[in-house]
Amino acid sequence: MWRLGAFVLLFASLALGIACGDSDAASDSATSTPQPNATGVPRTDNEGGEPPIFWRTADDFASVRVDESYKVLLRITSGYDEETISLLAVRMGDGEEIQITSNRAEPVGEDLPGSYYPTSLLLSKPGTWELTIVAGEDEATVQFEVAEPVS
Repeated sequence: MWRLGAFVLLFASLALGIACGDSDAASDSATSTPQPNATGVPRTDNEGGEPPIFWRTADDFASVRVDESYKVLLRITSGYDEETISLLAVRMGDGEEIQITSNRAEPVGEDLPGSYYPTSLLLSKPGTWELTIVAGEDEATVQFEVAEPVS
C-alpha cells in the first residue's frame, strides 16, 4: 500500500513540475497575458503606471534622446474617453516646459480596457525630465533621463 502512495505522490510531483515549468518558448513570446494588479485592473508586463493611467514604451524611457521622437502609448482606464489628452514635460533644473496634446486612437486587436493615446515625445535638451499626464481628474507623473543624440 505504501508503494501505491509513493507512486501517486511521485506522479503528482512530476505533473506539477511540468505544469509549472518555465518554457523558453513561453518566455520569449512577444505577447504577454494581461495580469491584474492590486486593484484588479488588467496590466501587461510591458506597461508602467498605476490605475487609471498606464503607459507603454519600447524600453521604459531608457533610450529617450534629444531631438529624437520617442513613442509612448497611454492607456486610461477611468472612463476618460476625450478626443485628446494633455501632457506636460518639464526639465528639472531650468524648468523648461513643453505642452503636448495627443489624440485618441482606436487600437486594432487590443484586448485591455481603456482609452488609448499614442504620443511622441520630442525633447530639446538633455537632463532629467518629468512628464505629467492629465486625464480629467486623474494625474500621473514619470521621471526619466534624456540623453544627448548618438553621433
